[in-house]
Amino acid sequence: MNIIQTQAPAKLSKKQARKLIYSKLSAVLTKFKPEKSEKKFNGKLKKASKLFVVDILKSSAQMNKKKEKNEDLLLKAANE
Repeated sequence: MNIIQTQAPAKLSKKQARKLIYSKLSAVLTKFKPEKSEKKFNGKLKKASKLFVVDILKSSAQMNKKKEKNEDLLLKAANE
């Protein structure tokens, strides 16, 4: 998850995040790639990236909400 946050722009769409996760997974798992059933392997990577992207985007949205809330509280405290 840290890799995506450091390399990603401020806001990623689901499709962009999925492609980024897919490329990272395929790069890491190249030595496990079978020669004969490459199509199945790619399909399973796509499914895995779809599953990961949902949770990653949810957690990043929650972290952004918490960060904004903390910033608002700090500004409010500074003004008082």
